[in-house]
Order: sequence, then structure tokens, then C-alpha cells
Amino acid sequence: MLPLLLLMVTQTSPTWTPGTNIQRTMRLLATSTVAKPNRVKILFYGQSITKQDWWKEVEADLHRRFPSAMLTVENRAIGGFAADRLKRTVVHDVFPSYPDLIILHDYGGEPDYEELIQTIRGNVASEVLVQSDHEVWSPKPEEAKPRGEAWHDAHVGWLRELATKYRMGFVDVRTPWQEYLGEKRLQAGELLSDGVHLNEKGNHLMASLVAPALVYDPKLPEDKTLVQEVAARARMQVIGNRIDVTAGAESLQVLIDGKPASEHPELVAFSRPSENFAVDVPAVGRVDGAHLVVEDWTATLTDISADVSHWKFRVKGSVTGDDGEGESGKPFVSRSGRVRIDPKDWYVHEAFNISHKHPPEGFQVRWRAELRGADSVPVGTTVTVANGLANGSHAVELVGDLNGATVAAYRPRF
Repeated sequence: MLPLLLLMVTQTSPTWTPGTNIQRTMRLLATSTVAKPNRVKILFYGQSITKQDWWKEVEADLHRRFPSAMLTVENRAIGGFAADRLKRTVVHDVFPSYPDLIILHDYGGEPDYEELIQTIRGNVASEVLVQSDHEVWSPKPEEAKPRGEAWHDAHVGWLRELATKYRMGFVDVRTPWQEYLGEKRLQAGELLSDGVHLNEKGNHLMASLVAPALVYDPKLPEDKTLVQEVAARARMQVIGNRIDVTAGAESLQVLIDGKPASEHPELVAFSRPSENFAVDVPAVGRVDGAHLVVEDWTATLTDISADVSHWKFRVKGSVTGDDGEGESGKPFVSRSGRVRIDPKDWYVHEAFNISHKHPPEGFQVRWRAELRGADSVPVGTTVTVANGLANGSHAVELVGDLNGATVAAYRPRF
């Protein structure tokens, strides 16, 4: 069980009912039974604070409270990637994962943060729970509160308003954290390892604040427009950008808008590029492209300057072949048009600055163009047959015994 660190803390911040705007996910968890377990996926996303061990405590607590649910938990946080970068990487992390719930904490300016939220809400029918920032500063009699810390205090209210605007869940970490420090007469640094990141006690406190926000309350409204699940028919029309099919006693063949998923080019998308040479973040935050086919890609770095401020690279696809050369400071479009890299998405120079290590000559960045869909559904399984369609109306045709089969369509709200 989570440590009861907050028993003596009195909440003084404006109220936010726990569970608000995340009731689809919580209902699926709470109503799971051994005979009928619900599949639930939760994604933790953000930067280094989200990568710390507190999320594992929250995961363990969910498994303890909802043992019958088929719960999958992922953490795709990227250290050092504030909202200005995370709004770019989201296409490689959140879109393919397409979880039921995203638990999000990130730093960064409010315009970038709101753009990140808009991108998420506009492209996945996932519920979102946003967290405010924890406290890292303790008052000193002779020192006024730093301007940055005052901003973080005000940011709590802004996040609450953002949660209302985009119908997200919200958990105020900062206010009870400050109250806990005051009641226990602790300095902020006593919960930190380096002035920002959490030590063991800080991790426990973070988990004990986030976990209680994940509650099922049938009195709260549930957004039933996000996912529509119905009994399967041989021909049917659905609305959304993702389609799941559950097969019953017989495997099913699936056509979407008259074609199998493998013939829909919009369902082929890039994975997150591989990690850097010295730090555990992607070497390239985002790679775009058009007219993709399923294949593996590499970008090989050459002519790397001594201070790693400049380099050249050549791009190659396992199907496409050699597809052009580029330079780090310039926009790159491959000869086939299948690869586009914005210079601001490279993270190689930053990795050098952090590690003081030079990338090896011939260092490779790897990613894959993968099909986010399937042409068939095996007996008794649930398969995402399409993820990445235009968010609109689509014709679905199913061939096979439809007894016990269902179709679910996921429709982003914004």
C-alpha cells in the first residue's frame, strides 16, 4: 500500500473532485471481473520527473486495487524534454500507444504546453490526467520568493483551467506538497536528490498524491463520445481514427473503406528514433515523411565537427535504399520524400554538451516505418485493425462468423 504521508495535510486549494474527466478509464478498471476483465492501457508521459520511480508505486497500487483488470502500463517520458520538445515527440509516443489514460507532467511555457495538449486531444481519444509541479524551494526570512517559483504557484491555477477547457483530469501536487513541508517542518531539499529530482521520500510523496486522483465515482459524468463499442455486423459505418475488432468463435478478415489495412498508406507511420550516443533520449526527436512503406531506416552521421555543432548525414531505407544526404543545420527532405527532418529536432549537440563525449564517426540513428493496423483478427482476440485514419466516417466490412464479435471506434474530441 502507498505510504500515508498526507494524513495530517489539510487541503486549502480550490477543490477539484478526484476522478473528474477520467471516468471511462476508471469504470473499466473498477468493473473488471475475473469472468469479464476489461483491457486498460495507461501511459505515463513527460520528462525526467515522470521517469522517476514514483510511477511504479502508482502502477502497483492500481494492480492492487483492480486485480481483475487486464492492465498495461507504459512510461514513455523523455528526460530534459520540456513542452517545446514533447509537443514534437508526441507523434512517436502517444499516437502509436493510444492509451485509455495519459498521466502527464511536463515543464515549459504555457503556449507550448497548451499546444501539446491540443495535439494529444486532437489525435487520440484518450483521457488525460495532468499534474502540477512539486515544490523545490523553501522560504527564507531574508529572501522573497523567486520569480520562477511564483510562476509555478500561479501555474497551478492555469493548469486547472486548462483541464476544464480540454476536459482533462487534474491533480494538484504543488499545494499539498507545500502544506506537507510546512506541517512536517521540512525543507524542500529534504525530499529531493539534487534540487529538482525526487529522492526516495519524494517519490513516495508524489505517488501518494497522484494515486488518490485515480478513483471511480459513478456519480461523476463519463465522456461516452470517446469510444463507441457495438456488436459487429458484416457491413457497418463507424466514426473515428482508430478501430478495434474483437473476434468471437472464428477469425475475421477486415476491410476498411473497401481495402485491408495493409493497403492504407496513412496507417504506416514512424516509430520513435533510437537513443543518443551518450544520454538516454532520442538522437532525433521527430522524423516525418510521406508515402511510407513498411521498412527500417537509418541516418548515418559523418564529418562531425570537434565541438559537435555541425555534422553531415546520409539516410537509407531497407526498401527505399540510399535516399539522400543532409546537414545538421538545414531542413532535410529525402529524395523519395519519405523522410523529413527539421533541424530543431536533432539532439546530438545537446548530448555532447551534457556528456562531454564525442559521437563516434558513423554513429547511426535508427527508426522504423511500421503498419499500425491489421488485415485479420484471430479467434478470441482484440486487435487494433486501424490506428491513424482520418478522424471521420469509415466503412467496415467483416468476413467470418460474427457471433460474439464487437467493433470499437475511437473518436478524438478536439
